[in-house]
Amino acid sequence: MEVFYITYWKFFILRNNFKRYGLLYFISGLTGAFLCFVFVSIGFYSFPARLIPMSPIPIIEMFTVIPFYVLFGVRYSPSKWGWKIPFYWGMVHIAMLLEIFVLFPQLR
Repeated sequence: MEVFYITYWKFFILRNNFKRYGLLYFISGLTGAFLCFVFVSIGFYSFPARLIPMSPIPIIEMFTVIPFYVLFGVRYSPSKWGWKIPFYWGMVHIAMLLEIFVLFPQLR
């Protein structure tokens, strides 16, 4: 269900400037998947539950959730530089909180 909402909002953001945001979506998806693969290969991170069990990384999440956060951050970030750091700081902490809820369902 979460993937549906994220996909909806991606298209909502992409309709403003498809070429620029589409390229940003593609580059952020590839970069996120590459960095995730490197971290899994080195042993810094592991994913015991994946939608595609043959892949060492959650490839669907890397090409939906990570680009969504990037598109959201670029589209809706504050214009003043003093507010950009707290904005991205909040985005990272919200993502970490969601990750904790996914990894430890008994905390919900």
